[in-house]
Amino acid sequence: MTALPVRSIRIGAVDWTLELDERADEDEIYGVTLADKQLIRISPALTGWKARETVIHELLHAITRTAWTPKDKAALTEEQVKLVAGLLTGIVRDNPVLMSWLTQP
Repeated sequence: MTALPVRSIRIGAVDWTLELDERADEDEIYGVTLADKQLIRISPALTGWKARETVIHELLHAITRTAWTPKDKAALTEEQVKLVAGLLTGIVRDNPVLMSWLTQP
């Protein structure tokens, strides 16, 4: 992949930077989310649906790091599911260019 469709993704009230970075491909890790920097790195070696799946995977990490503190439990309660659903809806609404790219064949 030579470029991502967007450079910034809003999750709740937080703007996350999305970038290609070869360091994200170390040890077969295709992406990484750095919460302290509000940064998502994706391997430029990825293409097609693997790239899209990795972006979605990292978005879910970003959502949990936006919504919960590190001491919160990993298991999702019903309230947490509702929160995640709301944040995902916001991502779809606030990032139409990304949504268009994710749904391309």
